[in-house]
Amino acid sequence: MRTQIDAGGRPHVRLVRTAVLDSVASLIDAHDVAFEPQPDVDKESSDEGGVSQDRPTIASTPRFASRPAAAIEQRDWHRRGGYAYHAGHESAAQSGAWAMVIDGSASMRVRDQGEVARLLEAIIGITIAARLGGPESVGVTRLNGSRELGPDLDHDVADWSTLFSGAPSPWSQVTPAVRAAAQQVGPGGLVVLVVDGTPVDALDLVGWSKENPERIELHVVALGRSGSKHREALRWWEDELVVLAPLREAGHRLVAIDGPAAVADHPTELADDLYPRERG
Repeated sequence: MRTQIDAGGRPHVRLVRTAVLDSVASLIDAHDVAFEPQPDVDKESSDEGGVSQDRPTIASTPRFASRPAAAIEQRDWHRRGGYAYHAGHESAAQSGAWAMVIDGSASMRVRDQGEVARLLEAIIGITIAARLGGPESVGVTRLNGSRELGPDLDHDVADWSTLFSGAPSPWSQVTPAVRAAAQQVGPGGLVVLVVDGTPVDALDLVGWSKENPERIELHVVALGRSGSKHREALRWWEDELVVLAPLREAGHRLVAIDGPAAVADHPTELADDLYPRERG
């Protein structure tokens, strides 16, 4: 309906009232659509049935946007390890991103759970003190990948039940999880690996550590006898970790311990092995 309206004493102007109302409604709808939060997406092309299609995919999460284990820094259960580090390394601490990978193989699972838990808590406490902050992640290897433990540990008492539950991997394969952790911490970061003996993919791990394009520092705490700790007692064929020895040559840290009980409650020596003191 067209209606004439007196526009303030001016000549009559024809206004299309219904058109104006419709236009206002359209603008409101357009405003709602334009300002509705939209997911950040990238287009991914695919061929299905010979037809090229564009599918929206959620954009990748920026690095460090999700740190499932960082909050454990505030907990007290790892303080013993922190005290062990501060006993002789106060001035050496340097801020930096780090992550932990734990061997979830059957051989690790059959060890005393309390001793293993105390060993891991000591290592975490030492590394938090040395890196001035909590880890990006704490993962346990599984048969097909790894599982994050960070939320289980963010309690007054760390819950390690996930580590010892579920189907274990029949063998120790750690390199894929180490690579993933390295990508998470980024260039110059640290990955701490706790493994029972020599993993089946030890040669892959050594090869990656030598190439190391991200300049990742690797600390390996391995349960087993090694000439590095028993030079007088062991003959060369008795060294259970000899395949991992090239890690030291590549500039990484390899610490061998006979068992978790040896250092779980007395972690000062472990702190010195991971972060050797400067001798004056």
